[in-house]
Parts: sequence; structure tokens; C-alpha cells
Amino acid sequence: MTVDQVRRLLAQGEGIQLEFKEADHALPDNFFETVCAFLNRDGGTILLGVEDDGTVCGVQPTAVQTLRTNIVNLSNNPEKLDPPCVLFPSQVQLAGKEVLCVQVLADSQLHRTRGVVYDRSEDGDFGVTDPARIAGLHNRKRLFYTESTVYPHLRLQDLREDLFPKVRQLMASRNPGHPWLTLDNHQLLVKAGLYQRDNQQQEGYTLAAALLFGRDEVITQVVPHFRVDALLRRHNVQRYDDRLDIRTNLIDAYEQLMGFVSKHLPDPFYMEGTTSISLRDKIFREVVANILVHREYTNALPTTFVIYADQVIAENANVPHHGGPLLLDTFAPYPKNPTIARFFLQLGRAEELGSGVMNVTHYLPKYVPGALPRFIDGPVFQTVLPLLVRLLGEEAAGLLLRVLSLPPDAITQANLAVLSLSPNLPTPSDASPAALVYQQGLSWSEKGTKLNLDKSPLTTPQPTFDQWQELSDEEKGTKLASPRLLQFLRVLTLCLQPQPLTAVLKVLDVANRTKFRTSYLEPLLQRRLLALTLPDIPNSPNQRYQTTEQGQLLVAGG
Repeated sequence: MTVDQVRRLLAQGEGIQLEFKEADHALPDNFFETVCAFLNRDGGTILLGVEDDGTVCGVQPTAVQTLRTNIVNLSNNPEKLDPPCVLFPSQVQLAGKEVLCVQVLADSQLHRTRGVVYDRSEDGDFGVTDPARIAGLHNRKRLFYTESTVYPHLRLQDLREDLFPKVRQLMASRNPGHPWLTLDNHQLLVKAGLYQRDNQQQEGYTLAAALLFGRDEVITQVVPHFRVDALLRRHNVQRYDDRLDIRTNLIDAYEQLMGFVSKHLPDPFYMEGTTSISLRDKIFREVVANILVHREYTNALPTTFVIYADQVIAENANVPHHGGPLLLDTFAPYPKNPTIARFFLQLGRAEELGSGVMNVTHYLPKYVPGALPRFIDGPVFQTVLPLLVRLLGEEAAGLLLRVLSLPPDAITQANLAVLSLSPNLPTPSDASPAALVYQQGLSWSEKGTKLNLDKSPLTTPQPTFDQWQELSDEEKGTKLASPRLLQFLRVLTLCLQPQPLTAVLKVLDVANRTKFRTSYLEPLLQRRLLALTLPDIPNSPNQRYQTTEQGQLLVAGG
């Protein structure tokens, strides 16, 4: 977990998926009650070294390693957490103080600590003793988490024995002291939650076990419709230029799909600091892991991974949790198959829950300058990664400045010209600069309302393109967005280049600094459309405001 992620959680405050706990030198007594409650409800994050009000008090530096080791060992101990669920805390430093971050995935099994089932509400953790309520938790998990379906007749011999040494090697490369390394094959599967007893007292290996370790013929018997269809449609878009039909266990399927990516997508040289990294692997290992880990496997729809000349589209069957496009700073990650997700995490083939979306969003613009990914949650979960990006262009950039009533020297026009346009804009690639700006503007009011920026949206119909072209530059703006929303857009446009507050106030001819900060800057900062360049020193004389990727998307018509 990154420092920025932790800051966002601190600003968010405690809730049903977030808990702050003081831990000066030892784990709090109720630590595993919260772990158990998160596992049984919707998952969540525990921040150790933080007071209830979000104040960072820190963990003693000399105690950090002991606490991390205790969390790993105790979470693997059925006397502390039954069934076990190995947790691996991460560590960040804020204002010179150590904070431990423990991410707990919702699980398909029902967990107890010290013999008691715990659940979670907005008010915190609470024990559940009523048999009817415990049965309700069982049924909720059984209906949603189909990966935990028990197959009593599935035997250890039905699983591929040769995969276990590979799995141990991957675990050891990530964590040489992993507690599962000394277990035999069956014990490993039990600890991983791949052998269970359901609430009808059926005991055996689960659907997740079959998908991860099953022989090909066994997987075909258990889920006959399972396959991943990887296609290259760079030239022949009606059929394909190349195809890989994957019908095997998820461990090998990951490697085969990554091989298809390596075969057909470039891997440009890139330095992160002093280290050379593979941008292609950084991006597509997340995409590949997500479509394998978070698919609904009882749905017959095949998973598809299609490489086009201008984009990559990955689709998998899904049980929607959010609905619609995911916004990076507001979505709450939710695993469809938490047992499989946790197993991929142990192998180092997946990151913390939710980090896949953030990593793809972070690295894709470095792989394809100006590109922004799209994640759409629905019955089919869709990931869209542009490989070619349309830029605004200098002529359209000049018109955009005039429509927003900004002076031509307010921002370097060349910098505005390379603003990447939203792929959602319904304009042909040879559209005129005026048509591009018009289509951008049509989206502003709708997006501003969704973000709760535009409390007094336009009540009159937006003009047609022909009508719009006849207007003055100033009217072109006022017919597309309300005065308040236009001011937000001016701020975001100015801050495409980092700007001090004094420069923004001067360009916009604003005298009341305090009112402007409250009315415009704070709403943009709260919605992650704008960011501080020095977030740890908010009052620094070197402070600048910079438009985020989500803010750029709003300006660009996304």
C-alpha cells in the first residue's frame, strides 16, 4: 500500500471497510476480532498506529518487525483464526511515524476467533451467537462466492502434482519464510482454503482447488464451459490474426496469457529511478490476473482478451458490485473469488486488492503517453486499454481557451494541445477542432452533475453543433456549462501545468483567496480532480496545484 493510498484512507475516516487501531508496541487485543469481521463481511483495511480520529500516533520502530511477524504467524494459527487466513502487512512512513497496513479480503468461508463468529457494521465489530444469523452468513457466502462450492468426490489424485513444486518456488521467491512451504500438498490446500466443509457438512476440495490445480480433463468435467479466448485482431478484425484457446488450470493459464501478450505487444525501455522495468509486464500482469481471479466461473460466457491495433479489451463474466465505470479515487475493491485472489497474492502474481486498477492507471500513460484505462463493472466486467491516443491539437487548444474565457497565455498552448481526448467522444479521427471542443463541452454538464460539482446545471437544451458555431466564444462556453462549472474547468485547465495559488487567482481575477479556496479548490481536491504537489507541507511557499488524471479526463470530455 502506498503513502498516497494511506493518506486517502485517513481522510476518509473509519467505516464498514476501514478500521484505525493504536499499536504502540503490540497488537491490540481486539485485532483479530476486526480481521474476523472483515473476512465475514465485505473485507477491509486495518491501519495500525492510528487513533480513532485518524491521528497518526505510529508504531514504535523497534516493534514493527515483531508485529509484522506476529500478524503472519497468528493469522496462520487456527487457534487464533479458524479457518486460518495468512495476512501480510505492509509498512509506510507518515510524518516520520511508522504505520502498518493490513488488507483483509472478504472470504468465501465463515471465520471465527476464539470460537466466536464476528460480523461488521458501520458501528464496528460485533459477535454473532444466534444460530439463525450464523446460517444467514453461511448462505450469503454460498450464494455469492461460488468458488467455495465443495466437490466431495474430487480427490487429491485429480489435481496436478507437478504444480505443487512450482507453487512452492513462487511462494519462496516472494517470502522465503512463508509458513506454507513446509506443508505437504493436502495441508497446503487446507491452509489455502481449498479444502472445506460447507454448512451442509459436505467436506472436500472446492471449485477453487479444481481451477487452480485440476487436471485439464477434471476442469472440463467441473466447469465444461471454462476457457480464455485470446485474440489478435490487428489486421483481420472480423476473425483474427492469431488466436490462443486456453482451457487449463489458472496457474498455467496466467503464464500462457502473459506469453501471448509478450508475443504481440512491444516492451519499450523504461527507467523507474535507477532501475529498468518492463512497463508491459507491470500493466498486463495486473490485467491478466484480474480476468482470471475475478471471473464468475459458474457463468458460461468465455473470458476474452483481444488485442486490436488501437486498444486492448479484456472481458470476463462478473457479478456486478458497483455498476458502471470505476472511478479510481472512489471505488471500493471487492473480490469475486477471494480464495483464488489470496492464492495469487501468495504467488506474487497479484497485488493487494484494488492495487491492480491503480497500477494500470499509473503505468499505462507511461506505456502509451496520454492514455487512460477504463474499467466498467457490469454483468460483463470490461477493461479497455488504449494503445493509440487522440490529442487535442493546437488549434482546438486555442479554441478551448477562448470558450473557457481564459487568456491565450494562461497556459502554454503546446502543453494543452497534448491533452488526450476521451475515447468516448463520438467524433471521427478527422473531426475539425471546433467539433472536438464541442463534443468535449457536451459532456461537461453531465459529468459535473455526477461529481456533485454542478449544483445548478443548465436548464436549457444544449445547442446543436451548427447553432453553437454561430455563437461568440464566450457564449460557446455558457451554453455548454453553468458559470460555476466553467470556473472549475478553468482551474483544472490552468493547473494542467502545476500552478501556485497566486497565479491562479491572478489569471481568474479573484480577490477573495479564502472564499475561492473553499468554493473551488477544496471541492476539486476532495474529488481527487486536483492535487497538491507538496501534500505533506500544505502551507509551503513552494506549493503548487496540479490537475490529476481524473481531472484531465473531465476537461477532455471523459
